[in-house]
Amino acid sequence: MNTSTANNIMDLKYYNQGKVIKSVSLGTACTRPALTSELGLSKMAISKIVAELMDSSIIREDIPQDEGEGPKRRAKDLRVNDWVISAIAIHITRHAISSMLIDINGNTDLYDQIPFQDDPTNELIIQIINQSVDRLIGSKPENCVIYGIGIASIGPIDISEGIILDPPNFGSVNNLRIVEALTGKYHYPVYLDNDMNCGALAELFYGHGKGNRDLVFLGFNHGVGAGIIVNGELLHGADGHAGEIGHVSINPFGDKCACGQKGCVELYVKGDNLLKNTRTKSFEELNEILSDQNHVPVKVRYVLDEYQTAMRTLLVMVANIYDPNVIVIGDSDRNIVGRYMADFYSYMNTHMLNHGYKQIDLVYSSLDHPFLYGAGGIVFQKIMNGERPVSVS
Repeated sequence: MNTSTANNIMDLKYYNQGKVIKSVSLGTACTRPALTSELGLSKMAISKIVAELMDSSIIREDIPQDEGEGPKRRAKDLRVNDWVISAIAIHITRHAISSMLIDINGNTDLYDQIPFQDDPTNELIIQIINQSVDRLIGSKPENCVIYGIGIASIGPIDISEGIILDPPNFGSVNNLRIVEALTGKYHYPVYLDNDMNCGALAELFYGHGKGNRDLVFLGFNHGVGAGIIVNGELLHGADGHAGEIGHVSINPFGDKCACGQKGCVELYVKGDNLLKNTRTKSFEELNEILSDQNHVPVKVRYVLDEYQTAMRTLLVMVANIYDPNVIVIGDSDRNIVGRYMADFYSYMNTHMLNHGYKQIDLVYSSLDHPFLYGAGGIVFQKIMNGERPVSVS
């Protein structure tokens, strides 16, 4: 057997192992018959893969609680053991770095957040991440096997090269080769992606996206962006910049945006801009003003009317362009969005092109830290796709 043939056989083995792990961990197929049906592999192939994964303590069999006797007993349920496939998850924002351990089943541990001043440098970002990673490695559960480090970051970034480019309003952080720096220190595979993409991946694996192969994750607090899942896969675009919906102009006669266009949607719906335009210092202050509907200042009403109109336009645009089954709002002030959620849902579903033929769900994220879940998901996706094999004895 030549080297090329041997490599192809191993690639196929890792690919099939990854598909079994994906189906079992995400709960789409948790018995041998279900795996055979879902993956299109023979019973013999599934049995061999399952046996290898069980021998390596990666998956286990659980006897169904309602197991009876006789020839028609239910197939035994398969489960991925907790923490045997785990990742270090990092989330980089303009004001803090968050971290936690996560396993492929969605279990989490050791969450922490380290804030910093408004003028971070490349060196400070690396220093804080090193501190976080050292803590997680030193405190991880005994049976925790780490397969990589996933980083969810504000953009723009170069995913293929692992570089944080030049995010606006992010101190002097520029051309930060973060993947190279961490790989050299820790010898784990390191993966970088946009935080909105990570939010979408988190929902696909652990949130409202389970069972849905087409979804959009939206964030609004410090920037406006989208993570897009099409047919179960992240949409990155040619250079990883798909989803920058905050810089779509909805008013060519509006104010000038930082990107150079006029009337970009970000000017009207970004959380920071809402606070600036309403002249409030925090969402707590803004919500306090709105608590008395009879005494809301005219300026605040005007800003929120613009916000409502812009959000309606944005949601219809997202519905028409991406045709998702669900849109998840995961980075915004829930009190503000909540005032209009029913209106947004109704307007979108009555004004999108295919209205009357389908309904698109509009929901909040169900996850406490969606960007961290998604950062771990980057690592797990490599295993699920067979690109990163698990340790099988």
